[in-house]
Formats: sequence, structure tokens, C-alpha cells
Amino acid sequence: MLDELVSPVQSAFVSGRLISDNALIAFECFHAIKQEKDPERSFCAYKLDLSKAYDRVDWVFLERMMQQLGFSHRWVSWIMECVTSVRYNVKINGALSDSFAPSYGLRQGDPISPFLFLFVVDGLDALLKQEIEATRISPLRVCPQALGISHLLFADDTLLFFRANAVEAAHVRAVLERYAAATGQIVNPNECSIMFGPSCSEVNKQEVMHTLEVVNASFEEKYLGFPTPNGRLSKGKLKSVQQQLTKRIIQWGELMSQAGREVLIKAVAQALPTFLMSIFKFPRSTWDDLARMIRSYWWGAYRGKRKTHWKAWDHLLRPKAAGGMGFKDFRMFNQALLARKAWRLLVNPENRFVFGGTLGSLTPLVALQYRNKVDVDCEGCPRAVDLWQAMAQVWRIPDVKSIRNTGPEWFLNLIAECDEGDRLRVLMLMWRCWHVRNEIKHDKAPPPMEVSQRFLQSYVTSLLGIQQYPVGDWDKGKMVTQLEGAEQPISHVGVSWKSQRKWSPPPEGWAKLNVDGSFSHEDGSAGDGMILRGHDGAIIFSACRSLRSCPDPLHAELAGCTEGLGLALQWTELPIILECDSMQAVQMIKAKGPDRSQHAMVVSEVKSLMGTRECCVTHISREQNNVSHVLANFGRTENRTVVWLRSGPANVPSLCRDEFVCS
Repeated sequence: MLDELVSPVQSAFVSGRLISDNALIAFECFHAIKQEKDPERSFCAYKLDLSKAYDRVDWVFLERMMQQLGFSHRWVSWIMECVTSVRYNVKINGALSDSFAPSYGLRQGDPISPFLFLFVVDGLDALLKQEIEATRISPLRVCPQALGISHLLFADDTLLFFRANAVEAAHVRAVLERYAAATGQIVNPNECSIMFGPSCSEVNKQEVMHTLEVVNASFEEKYLGFPTPNGRLSKGKLKSVQQQLTKRIIQWGELMSQAGREVLIKAVAQALPTFLMSIFKFPRSTWDDLARMIRSYWWGAYRGKRKTHWKAWDHLLRPKAAGGMGFKDFRMFNQALLARKAWRLLVNPENRFVFGGTLGSLTPLVALQYRNKVDVDCEGCPRAVDLWQAMAQVWRIPDVKSIRNTGPEWFLNLIAECDEGDRLRVLMLMWRCWHVRNEIKHDKAPPPMEVSQRFLQSYVTSLLGIQQYPVGDWDKGKMVTQLEGAEQPISHVGVSWKSQRKWSPPPEGWAKLNVDGSFSHEDGSAGDGMILRGHDGAIIFSACRSLRSCPDPLHAELAGCTEGLGLALQWTELPIILECDSMQAVQMIKAKGPDRSQHAMVVSEVKSLMGTRECCVTHISREQNNVSHVLANFGRTENRTVVWLRSGPANVPSLCRDEFVCS
């Protein structure tokens, strides 16, 4: 019921609304204020401070407010009886005075008081909306088509946005005086603060501050407990988190068992930064500092010197089922909390206030109204459609004409129809279309079509490379460093996309074996998949296997080669072409010198099997190895070891037919 009664700008004590929603919108508004360069369009942010807000609530106003909201008179009388029947005693020199009854105010600590206070603050929301409808106060818009934001409320924490001039400041003051007279609230100008944009003139600043009687010219460093950002979030803004953790570790001391340390780390230390991580992406140095402090506490110290760290911290971050301790990786945890915001957008597309529109408006490809097809000439964006059609020439993505806005979940339905590789390309292309749209909306020159094409191809290639070499330190750059001795990527110029990116059948008289490994860093599970086909694309066999005690992805790839070759030698007498999408595995198999790596035994077994018949090994891309990739994931996730003769599980036969037709 509160969700229907209380204004959407109020995010306190209402189910489904988060304090971080207000913070996100406020920070976007702060950014817009600071980025505005036109003095005539300069806005300001006014942070109100209400003195003793709960203690000054007028009972008559509260009663009439509940009646206006439509509550039953009997119910209102019951609530007011609870509110007005309170009595107080004051302790003077150790003795209690006679009890007395107050004439206004809400009891703090009473479970119903916060909800009643929301009804009081709703009066301020109503007054501000009247002024906006009368065009006496201008709401702030972060872009031309965004919703206007004039005020944000979190219980008694109030933030106002209006044009930075004396006229609108006078209207804001009049609203606050009317609100104070009706509710009994009192604005404390000494504790209020205000933020102006750099384009606002000094004359306007002084006039606004004089009108509102603001003394503090500098804006508060925190809003709702979050540090107010000023450009890129610096490490200094997050010192409070490290100070809190340091204080806790000192209080805990060293006389604690390992089991006790584990509980404190998981329940307290790793929970401290959760609030800020839900809004901000921490600098890498902050992640490292927090991890170092927790790591030092876990292993302990003796007489001021740290004890031996017997295991690498990466190993302790693994789940207990995989041999670790289940500690959090701050980098991944931070990213997951930020991704939760996008998840809320997907599952709550009707939340227009927080996100400024429904999911149907998030892409320029489709119209805002539900239509049977893309309306290119009217509401669709021709540039986005052209880019989609251009990328369809080199990528396997759905036809742009098949994209239909069938309702709030049209986007989820679209990506659900794509496999893993296609889903990545669709999401990247949507992201680029949105970027081009933003450039146009902000009166900037859109990037040429060729630039967008080159960017998408190079970026997706780098992401696939990161996926192939997950042990690389990708935080230091988005591009993967080419491994020494690795083959250089083949140029797309003059080569058809299908022959470049699809599986190709072996020559007549040969059989082709495709293998792949699958490994999860989260739980340590692994599997491999393999499929053997002839020159006509017919499946000789397909297989998947669940691996136990697999240390890394490379071991899964090499184990797949061993198992696949063993089965191939059993089920065909033709010479074999072995294809694998792991460059490192192919190089180790082709190497002539002695192998002194931890995988030497597996590599030796692969070479031994290849020596029993005419065989060759070749490196291919992930797109050319799609079927074995599906089989490997199936073996890992389903924990199964199966061999299918002349067939395969689920959609494998259809995938093979599609690959053979495209080849």
C-alpha cells in the first residue's frame, strides 16, 4: 500500500525501493550541474537540514494528511490515539519529575513512527509539484528527454534541484515556509549546504544564498552515507572504509583461533565495503589494500612480524568444495554488486523514476510503442539499423527485421534465442548503438560506420582472447598480449567470413577430430568434449566427459585431446586431423624439445597416440570449435561421461548440420 500512497521520489521504508536509487540519481544530477556550461541554464543542488524533524511533527497536520490519503476515520483515530497518548518523565538530579504530555512530535523507536513521518514529508512533495506545474520552479533534466528531477527524499533527508537564480530561490523559500507552518518543521540554515555549477555567476550564487539564508558555501562531502563524487572516484574518498577495517582488526587482536578469524572475516571484514561497492567501482589499489589487510589478519603476526603465508590468496578465494576457504574476491564482488543494478533494470522495467524509461526505450533499434516490426523511418534509428545490417555481414546475429518490440521482455527474449557467442555479439552491438545514440543526443558528431565496425571487431576479439587465456592479468589492459610463438590472426580482407569463421570439413579420406575443455574457476569443476566427423560432415562419434581433480583450463584441453584421440583410433581407421582452440595446448603438442611443465605426462600421452597413425594438430578459433565447446560444457555442468555413436545430445546433430551447410 505504501508504494501506491508515497511519492516515488521517497525511497525510505518502502518495499522495492533502495537508498542507492536516490544516491545514483543524485550523483547523476550533480554531474549534470557540474558539466553545464551555459550560465542561463545553470542549476544548483540545495541540501536541507530539518531541525529535530521527528520531534516537531504537528499532530493536526498528520491526522488531516491521513484523512486526505483515504484512510478510514476509525483507523485514523486509533493511530492518533497511539501518537497522542505518550507521556514523558525527566530525570533531574537523579530524581524523576512528574509525567507530562507533549503537544506534538513522534516517538523515535516506535515501529510505526517512520511510516507516519513519510505522510508528513509527502506534504512537501505535493507543494513542490504545485510549483513545478505552475512553472515557478524548473526541474533538472540530465538530458533533453530525461525525466525532470526537482527533489529527492529519504525520510527527513531532502535534496532540492532548481535553476540557480534569485527568482526560483524565492519560490523554494516560500514553499519551505508554507511547509514549516503547516507541519511544525523548522529548517536549520546553518546546517544546510548548496552546490553550484562552474558556469553559475558569482552574483547569482550570492543572491541564491542570501535568499535561502545559506551560510555554508561548500557542499557536504557525503550524501546518504556515500561520498559525493567529484570526477573519477579517488582512493582518498574511500579511506573511511580502510580506517573502519583497521579499527576492527585492532579490536579483534591476535588471540583468536583460525575458525574465529574466518567468521570475523566473512561476517564483518568483507561486509564493511558492501554499501559503497553497490554504487562505486573501487580503484584497484583499494581492492588490493583491503585484501592485504584481511590476508595479514588471517595468517596473523608474531611480535610485530608477519607469519608465513602458507597458501596463495587466490587459492583461498576458491569455494571450500574446491579446496579454498570461500573468501570473497573484492574485485569480482564489486563487479557483481554493480551488475545487480542492471539486473534490477531487467526485472523491473516499469520502474520509470529510477531508470528514466522502460526497457523498450533502451535501444534506438526499436520504437517505444509495441509494434510488429522495426519502424526505421519514424521512431527507429536509421544509424543503428545500418550498423546492425553492416555487422550482420561479418557476424552471425539475428536479422534486424526480426527484432520485434513485443513487450517489456522483448530484449530478454532476443538474447535467449542466441547461443553464447552470438549473445556476446548482440550485447556488444546494442551497447555500441546506444553509444552512438548518446553522441547524437548530446549534440556530438556520431562516429563513422567504419569506425564502429573496427571497434566492435577488435573489442570482441579481445574479449574472446581473455576468455581463452583467463590466467592473463586483464585488469592492466583490455587487449590480450600475443603469446610468444603464437600464430598471428588471419586478416579478414579478401576472405569470406563463412570460410574464415566456420568449421570446415576434412579432405576426402580423412577424419576431423574437434576437442575442447571447459573449466570453472568458481568451483573447480571441469569437463571436455570431442566430436569426430568425416568429409561429408557425418558424425562418427561425439562424447563428453566430466573431469575430476583438474587443476586448470589447459589440463582440461590436453585431457580432451587424449580422450578424443583414444576414441578416434578405436572408431575409425582414417588419418586424423586434430583441431583445438587452445593455442598453448597446440604449441605444447607440436614442441620438439623436452617438456618440463606440470602437464608433461598428458602431453607425452597425446604425442604417443598421434604416433600410432597419420595425425596432425591444428589451432582454430572458438567459433570453428562450437560443437565440441557445447559438449565440454555439457559434460562439466551435467557431471556426465557419455559416448554417442553417429549422434549426440540435444542440439548437437542440428549444430553439425548447420556448420556443414555453411561450410
